[in-house]
Amino acid sequence: MNVPLICDYGSGFSKVGFAGTEAPLAVFPTILGKLRHEKLLVGMQEEDWFIGNEVPKIRGKLNLLYPISRGAITNWEDIEKILFETFGVPALYLANQGVLSLYASGHTAADRECVRDLKEKNCFVALDFEKEKAEANSPSYPQKCQLPDGQEIDLGKERFFCPEALFQPDLIERNDLGIHIKAFKCIGSCNPALWKILFGHIILSG
Repeated sequence: MNVPLICDYGSGFSKVGFAGTEAPLAVFPTILGKLRHEKLLVGMQEEDWFIGNEVPKIRGKLNLLYPISRGAITNWEDIEKILFETFGVPALYLANQGVLSLYASGHTAADRECVRDLKEKNCFVALDFEKEKAEANSPSYPQKCQLPDGQEIDLGKERFFCPEALFQPDLIERNDLGIHIKAFKCIGSCNPALWKILFGHIILSG
């Protein structure tokens, strides 16, 4: 069974462990070192890198790089080197640490409520999708929304693009039929004598 590997990269140290465990399996400095001069060490090439706990041993012979500063990734190439070249990571998913903490403690209701509130107050299905999309290019189109913490965000075409995915699944890269086509095909597969009744009882809810 494939168990996800959780990597928590910090400015000073990185913590790595498997999902479901209570503590990380490894903690190491978030630092990279590259040899300053070619063939400085026997058996080493100019491109050789040293990562984490390997760095302090020969710190004086290396150019040091810190790919994360104040919790933000400053050099994605260095992070890619740590993940894909050193550890051979096959796939990557990035998540917000605060949201993960909520999931870990079982408190995700507030997060979902915030999204639901934004959706119900601001989202809509466009009667003319192409026309609405053209109007969304106007600088005055975005609508300001306030989050529970007081922060304000601008919602533009997201307000109608998200609901439109129900009718055009390709917008979210899904090879599927829209719900209107599915409903039409479903009723069309029934006895033609029932079509009028079935079409007359379609109710949109939610």
